[in-house]
Amino acid sequence: PTPQRFSRAIDTAFGTGAPARRKAAAAQAVAIARAEGWNDSRTGFALFALGRLSLKDDPQAALSAFRTAGAIFRATPGAAVQAAHVDMQLAALALASGQPGEARALSERALPPARTAENAALTATLSMIRAEACEALGDSAGAKAAWLDSQHWARYGFGSDAA
Repeated sequence: PTPQRFSRAIDTAFGTGAPARRKAAAAQAVAIARAEGWNDSRTGFALFALGRLSLKDDPQAALSAFRTAGAIFRATPGAAVQAAHVDMQLAALALASGQPGEARALSERALPPARTAENAALTATLSMIRAEACEALGDSAGAKAAWLDSQHWARYGFGSDAA
């Protein structure tokens, strides 16, 4: 069973409020998961939360949390879309740090499960990252195809063209 303190920590991490409080709650959720000896989606989700909340002030900790979360989700049956969410974060980090080849590989790995789950917003975001990576790698045709793909998914996932 999942203890209430873990659920409260996750709720706080994904809720509103001061970023430092939310990050501390995510760290608490990770600590609880590790103390419980879990190596399942609860731990992966706590690490994902910690990664998201660490991006601004500790990108290396974010990278580590995302990598561990991704490994957990890839080893968990039925968690392919969760792994795709993690790969999207990792791909964005790779692109921002001047690693377009890594960004393209991660986005390409994540696109099939995102499409299978019919998660249009995730698919659009992954396609945009792929387009940027292709452009940075000098693959103009690949970039154009990815941009067009992202636009179709974005219209469905985000609504209007303005959104």
